[in-house]
Amino acid sequence: MDSGTELFPPILTTKQAAAMTGMSEAWFTDARYYGKGPPYLRIARKAVRYDREVVLTWFRARTVTPGAGV
Repeated sequence: MDSGTELFPPILTTKQAAAMTGMSEAWFTDARYYGKGPPYLRIARKAVRYDREVVLTWFRARTVTPGAGV
């Protein structure tokens, strides 16, 4: 995922965050509603943005190494 992330601006819309991570916009919307997912910025009632580096850090923190135990 490192290659190509520089094509995205430092502050992302939900659509851009979804495209960068390969998740859906609906997933991001649901994650916000249920208090899961990466931290986000609420600029106004319906204006949500994501910091690109925060999303990448959150995404990478969920890496699972097979065989590492449960």
